[in-house]
Amino acid sequence: DDGERTKRWLASRGALEEPLLEANGQILRFRDYLPLEMADNVLAILQSLPEEAWQLSHHQNDKGAASHRFWSADVMDIPELSPLRSVF
Repeated sequence: DDGERTKRWLASRGALEEPLLEANGQILRFRDYLPLEMADNVLAILQSLPEEAWQLSHHQNDKGAASHRFWSADVMDIPELSPLRSVF
């Protein structure tokens, strides 16, 4: 059962909240956090999204934000990724 597999996987990885709080604003890298099959499936879903699903975020010359430019999609808007909502 996929639901049981997901529960076992989550239990084996632990919550993200504690490491994020301990990082005190630093960038963290979680290696092999998702099982390879799950990561491949998430990648396939994201690659199949239509262009209009992606939103551009960019700031330049704004003293209140770091200079950046990237595209993102809201996981809440992607039903196929709903199981990941409880993780993040």
